[in-house]
Amino acid sequence: PKAYGDDSDRAFAELSAVIDAYQPGQNNVDGGGFKVVTNDPKKRYIYAQFESLKNGYIDDFELAYIPSLGQERAFQVRSASRLGYLDFAVNAKRLN
Repeated sequence: PKAYGDDSDRAFAELSAVIDAYQPGQNNVDGGGFKVVTNDPKKRYIYAQFESLKNGYIDDFELAYIPSLGQERAFQVRSASRLGYLDFAVNAKRLN
């Protein structure tokens, strides 16, 4: 948010709290739960694995602050399936 100005540490702390509070099963996504594998506030990086309920497929989720992109307030987010070509928009739903 604009209220944070250039305080990427504060923004990262809030994003981390949102991920920790995430309730699996929202929008019929991630019924198998998730685990945060890496949460590094110094590097401003989070890596988590989300699991589908039916087949146990694992999706990778990453959030990173990359200052070299030239935008002081930009975090990069990636959510991707490990297997297959079709994810039924699960990764997009997770991010929304």
